[in-house]
Amino acid sequence: MAPSGPELTFDGRKWKAFTPSKFPTTHRLPYAAHADGIKLWRSAKAELSSPNRYRRKECTCQMPNHLARPLRLKGELDMAKLKLTPHLPTYQQACHFIRLIDGIPEADLRSMMSAIRKQTGTPSNPVDWTDPGRWIPERLTGEDADIARMLWTESGCVLNPRHVRGALTLSIQSGLLIVDPQGRFSKTQAGGLYIDGDLEMHQKVDRLEGVDQTLLLLSARAKAQSSDLLDEWMDYLHDNTSIRTKSTARSTLWSRLRYLVTRGLASHNGSYRSRPKERPTLARCAMNG
Repeated sequence: MAPSGPELTFDGRKWKAFTPSKFPTTHRLPYAAHADGIKLWRSAKAELSSPNRYRRKECTCQMPNHLARPLRLKGELDMAKLKLTPHLPTYQQACHFIRLIDGIPEADLRSMMSAIRKQTGTPSNPVDWTDPGRWIPERLTGEDADIARMLWTESGCVLNPRHVRGALTLSIQSGLLIVDPQGRFSKTQAGGLYIDGDLEMHQKVDRLEGVDQTLLLLSARAKAQSSDLLDEWMDYLHDNTSIRTKSTARSTLWSRLRYLVTRGLASHNGSYRSRPKERPTLARCAMNG
């Protein structure tokens, strides 16, 4: 642990202030540690002119309760790192992907993804992927086109073949799909439970993907924009993942808020609102989108 400073009183208890030896790029720094395993966090964007100035600020400021985080040893933190799906799909997209890719050779799906990736264009000359019904026959041939067309049409135009990497990553990391000895994707029992809306299965996926934390942040407010949650979301990412950039944090937060909306656990009408009373009765995925 970094060098400790004087004790201070907060929330009715004595805290030992300390200063980290290095400032992380996120500018979200540990503030104080307590013997019962809690640390407080603070934003230091305005106080980074020097370590000394930050140390003085650290020993005098008091932090609100909602910024409390569990204190873990470095080895424990490294072991607990989560690998969040970069582009988390909607619940409906994930369900369709698991159902439709069951029995398809992994090599065939990856061939289609590779053929699409080779035609993604450049920032100065982007390619439009918004209408699969038009671009599939124009840009793909053979089995690549067949798989893309199947994903698009049999999902009711919900699953865009250009954007299936997130659904694939989620399905494999969460054990919803496996690749069998013959090299084909196979839906697992967990995958079936996920599609059927099994609460315990969804809680497991939520923990692996940080969805539970997103709902917790949202539930603490009557309503919120994604930007209102970003700082606390970055605190969570700093503790539990290897994500450090604000752009990636913003993207992962947005996709998880969208996921909550498609699960029926939140609503979005200009701002996001949680629906906590609906959490215990998770609806089965509607296969019509």
